[in-house]
Amino acid sequence: MQKGFPDAEVFEIGKVKLNSPIIFAGFVGAGLVGPLSINHIIEQLEMKEIGVMRSKYLPPSTVFIRGRLR
Repeated sequence: MQKGFPDAEVFEIGKVKLNSPIIFAGFVGAGLVGPLSINHIIEQLEMKEIGVMRSKYLPPSTVFIRGRLR
């Protein structure tokens, strides 16, 4: 755990009006299955990423998918 950070923070990438929002979360683990799965869902359903969450309870990591930081 990292000291000095809030329990969790949410960062908005874009603003959209939502009717019945659903959150998809892909957590980094062995083989990056979580982020890769979420990226596939986003692309197949032609969705847009509108936010990210950072938490002191999740390990820091950097994920690049198709040359783009995710």
